[in-house]
Amino acid sequence: VEIFLRHSPHSATLEVRDDGRGFDVRRAEERRPGMGLFSMRERVGLVNGSLVVESAPGRGTRVVATVPLTELVKAERE
Repeated sequence: VEIFLRHSPHSATLEVRDDGRGFDVRRAEERRPGMGLFSMRERVGLVNGSLVVESAPGRGTRVVATVPLTELVKAERE
């Protein structure tokens, strides 16, 4: 597993990659069990961020969450 955290004056990005078994992203999003991908997208969306999930059976997985810092600072001031 590799974890990267990057930031700029306007956003923060968390990227998690692995070389594991992978999965079918479309099918996982259709099932929406428990606190899976749907919940991750929902939480990132609450701060106007984006979530990208790339995976395939037999290959690793890459998840990238990016959130705008300007929105977070603005919300803290209100």
